[in-house]
Amino acid sequence: MRVVVDSPPQGIESKDDRAGAIAVRLCEDDYPGWLAGCDAHLLEVAQTPYQAQVFSEAEIRDKLKSAIAFTRHALNQPNHYLWGGTVAPNYDCSGLMQAAFASVGIWLPRDAYQQEAFTQPIALDSVQPGDLIFFGTVDKATHVGLYLGEGRYIHSSGKEQGRNGIGIDILSAEGDRVTQAYYRQLRGAGRVVKSYSFHP
Repeated sequence: MRVVVDSPPQGIESKDDRAGAIAVRLCEDDYPGWLAGCDAHLLEVAQTPYQAQVFSEAEIRDKLKSAIAFTRHALNQPNHYLWGGTVAPNYDCSGLMQAAFASVGIWLPRDAYQQEAFTQPIALDSVQPGDLIFFGTVDKATHVGLYLGEGRYIHSSGKEQGRNGIGIDILSAEGDRVTQAYYRQLRGAGRVVKSYSFHP
């Protein structure tokens, strides 16, 4: 993982100094974060500039089966919903999408609303396996799932929606309470046609 340091470490006298924090951004998705001041000694200057992989739409399509397989594997592991979760076994919704695509070398932005803005919008009646399905309010996507085909999608959802972890639901007003809760929040769909490219 590579980061860009937004605020250079200042006033850090030793690795035990915990007073300061360093603002960083991940090169893979430009997501902001903080590095504890006591971990500043772990930063190393990269010898070569970060260069994101570039894929054609056809290359991305070829990788979608493997991204879907990643989510199915994650489903079969003991897991629970973890807000902010981006590593196995416990993911949040957008963390699962980001990890699935990253597993095949394709980077997505971190949050559901960012993923929605990043993807190519498509009509719900033309979704294909590997497309992202977005849910939320009129104003903002707050949840995302990966379309599997045959009206089904896989996603990680929290207890407040009736499940605690990864599951498969259907895009329908019919079904159990999890399916119905998300269908009421359905916003649309998007297709991943490129990998995120960081520009400092």
